[in-house]
Amino acid sequence: MSPPKICIVGDNCVDLYPVQTKKFVGGNGVNTAVAVQRNGIHCGYLGIVGNDEDGKLIIETLQKEKIDCQRLRQSEGKTAWTIVHLEDGERIFFEDCLEVQRDFELEEKDYQYLKQYDWVHHTIFSNWNLEGKNQFQDYEKTILEQASRIKESGVNLSIDFSEQNNKDLIQSLGPMSEIGIFSRPGTLDSEIPQILQCLHEAGFALVIMTMGELGAGAFDGQEVFLSIRPRCGSDRYPRCWRCLHRFLPVKICQECIHSISIKTCSRIFGAFLHDRRCFLIIDMNPGMALINLIFPPI
Repeated sequence: MSPPKICIVGDNCVDLYPVQTKKFVGGNGVNTAVAVQRNGIHCGYLGIVGNDEDGKLIIETLQKEKIDCQRLRQSEGKTAWTIVHLEDGERIFFEDCLEVQRDFELEEKDYQYLKQYDWVHHTIFSNWNLEGKNQFQDYEKTILEQASRIKESGVNLSIDFSEQNNKDLIQSLGPMSEIGIFSRPGTLDSEIPQILQCLHEAGFALVIMTMGELGAGAFDGQEVFLSIRPRCGSDRYPRCWRCLHRFLPVKICQECIHSISIKTCSRIFGAFLHDRRCFLIIDMNPGMALINLIFPPI
């Protein structure tokens, strides 16, 4: 069976390292698109950048990676940015600004464009923005409308909720999403099965939860899968596909994740390790995701 076509909808930015005077393209949405495309799966990216040099850099980077970005819009203004500091090998996000992403909305042409894909992965919570909005309900309405429109088109939907923990919102989006990805740093070992089960009961076919130093876990309604614990104190591999396939030996997973984490934390290649190929490959079917970790030689 041929791999599915996947479109990533969401954030982008440039990561600025002032001490090292380095700049890299990043953002959860862009990082995910690069990871998917580098593993031979046709991927599109839908988002917005400014008409500045940073916006041009993001477009050029995506085009170099052969990612379909025909619906990546340029708007007058600045591209989103994040100032990053390195402390003991860890990336510390010091300051950021959404810039033109504050006003990003999906247009009718965007929904038509998404119909060509088998899956849409949405990182809307990575550019969480309440600036200029009086109530949380305004943002919730936008999210629910976008998810509903995507599902009505017959496309499978995956949502990265980041650390969003609004119970009503999760329960509303669960029935519309095959996969829900959550970040829950600080989770205790004893809490993992119960939290995964509660999230799964919202209606997702598969729930993936990352837990910082504890690694990641997943639950498909029948079995809990747990990844290893990153040895550099951080789970730097792309958040949305960090679940381990049940058939991959744990020892191999440990070696892979350790290598990926160390390379990302100890050297500056940017968020998706520019010119490196330590990523995840996915084979997704409706209602379920089989996620394999691969580790090509460097």
